[in-house]
Amino acid sequence: MSSTVLLGKRIVGVMPPSVQKVYRTLQSGKRMHVGDIESKTNYSPRTVRQALRQLKSAQLITQIPDMYDMRRHYYMAVGA
Repeated sequence: MSSTVLLGKRIVGVMPPSVQKVYRTLQSGKRMHVGDIESKTNYSPRTVRQALRQLKSAQLITQIPDMYDMRRHYYMAVGA
């Protein structure tokens, strides 16, 4: 495992449980929309958006624009 992945796991370990679950969901390696994450975690849209905001500020995920609908984004875990 790279040092970035280990550091990421350590940072996620001190975050709220909802953020940890969203991060684990994104570690599958697939790009996901907010709706995909909501259905996998059973969290509300607001909870998912807040978790994504925290993960993005910690630089643990990347945000990729959807080329078919520029209002939407995909999210992926860094290093997944």
